[in-house]
Amino acid sequence: MSSQLTNLILVMTGSNYLAWQDVITAYLKSQGVWRICAGTDRRPTSDTALQAAWDNRNGQAEGYILLWLSPQCVQAVASKTTTFDIWTELHTVFGVQGPLQLYHDFKQATLHCVHLNDPALDLLEIAQAFGCLTTAAVIIPPIIQAMILLDALPHEYENIGQMLLQTETIATLMFKIVQDSMLTEHAHQSNHLGSSSTKASKLSNVKPKGTNPKWQPQKGNDKGKQKESFTVPHDQMQKKHCGNWSSKQQREKQVKEMQASSVHFHLASSFTAPLCPFTTINGRGTITETSMAFIKEVPISLPIKDP
Repeated sequence: MSSQLTNLILVMTGSNYLAWQDVITAYLKSQGVWRICAGTDRRPTSDTALQAAWDNRNGQAEGYILLWLSPQCVQAVASKTTTFDIWTELHTVFGVQGPLQLYHDFKQATLHCVHLNDPALDLLEIAQAFGCLTTAAVIIPPIIQAMILLDALPHEYENIGQMLLQTETIATLMFKIVQDSMLTEHAHQSNHLGSSSTKASKLSNVKPKGTNPKWQPQKGNDKGKQKESFTVPHDQMQKKHCGNWSSKQQREKQVKEMQASSVHFHLASSFTAPLCPFTTINGRGTITETSMAFIKEVPISLPIKDP
């Protein structure tokens, strides 16, 4: 069973019988069991080998149909034994369209939104809803179908609507043109995202500029394995040395200027001078003994360390 074909078949819930009937009929024909469903290939009555072969193909066709029926629809045909009886009962119960069914198809066609993750399935559902309306003789003009689909596209694909509305005419703008443009744009963006992720994964093997001790080259199929070495460009090395020399000269210049204009500090208040006694005789003959501290200012220069 091809997965690409089965993805096109929707589960029949009763309201989408007409659209489901067209798709499942095409699938049964591709598998070679449609004649059993239609009743043109009857079970043999005499040959046992032919009967066994027919039973196998009948079971295969019955399984294809039941796989794409909702549980409620399966209950409606539970009493039927052959694929032809199942097919006839489904047409009898769900094949008659009324206003309720038409309204459901109209809502499915006009209010359905297209999602980014799987636009193909959403586009198929909208197309089947328009097909059901057409089968029920409810004709919607092609230009209106195209505009309804344009309105259902996500915000990321507004460029499709702008392009089609400027390039197409009222006679040429149809549902299928919008559908094909949407699928093409989605495939293009998916390929672009895939290539971007591939480029991003290769960035881990790109050697960064400068010295990075944590960087290690990935193992690959390089023919010549050379030892990786980190070298600093000549212009960067020259700038580095010039910067060091310039800063060193500036510091030496500042030290010389500070030494030339060294500040003298007086230590007069930093210690207590010893008392020196002496005697004074005034004019009246009185003798006075006093003590006085002689302080001498001594200028000093404090050395300034290089910061």
